Amino acid sequence: MLRTMAELAATARPLATEADLLRMPNDGYKYELVDGEIRISPGGARHGQVGVRLSATLHAFVSERSLGHVFESSTGFRLPGGNLRSPDVSFVRAARFENEQVPDGFPI
Repeated sequence: MLRTMAELAATARPLATEADLLRMPNDGYKYELVDGEIRISPGGARHGQVGVRLSATLHAFVSERSLGHVFESSTGFRLPGGNLRSPDVSFVRAARFENEQVPDGFPI
């Protein structure tokens, strides 16, 4: 059976893990774990400005109503397929965390 170059390359390198992601430097880039690879996705200035405004507005709304927790773009979330993604702004309802305590690691 012939294998493609992509298949050979995929089997040649080990998959990155959550531990690898946690070891990434704090260098201003946004790192995510996607399909076993660590990916970098920097944003531009306008993107960052919009994210801050949205975060501030959402945080005020959520806090006033005790709805849950708001997170910024460095927070990674574990998805059902195993990927760890970092949305620009995120909201998690209060009852989603055990004892309503924010975990140290990657939520969800």
